[in-house]
Amino acid sequence: MIEAEDLQERVLAFVSEAANVSVERLSLGTRLEEDLGITGEDAVELLSAFAERFGVDTARLDFHKHFGPEGCNPLWLLYKPPWLKSHGAYPVTIDHLVRVAEARRWFSPPYA
Repeated sequence: MIEAEDLQERVLAFVSEAANVSVERLSLGTRLEEDLGITGEDAVELLSAFAERFGVDTARLDFHKHFGPEGCNPLWLLYKPPWLKSHGAYPVTIDHLVRVAEARRWFSPPYA
């Protein structure tokens, strides 16, 4: 079994590489979308690579709960699609990724 500290360091290194950000700028509380600007297709690619690297089952991942789309549709100012209403309810932090890697399955963060 992977020790928690080693796993934490590996996830931090993974996010650092994927987001092209130095590890020193990251903390367990760093949010992927809000703090690093990872959203849309970039988030899909990052989570796919994360799942592959750490052997995580993402069958329960509801992407739209965690990340918004790239760009903006001006009509959303008048009408928000139902899937967009829950956007941001569950921000993904590096700590959450560590816990997901430990469990080897996706689950929504307990906050929100």
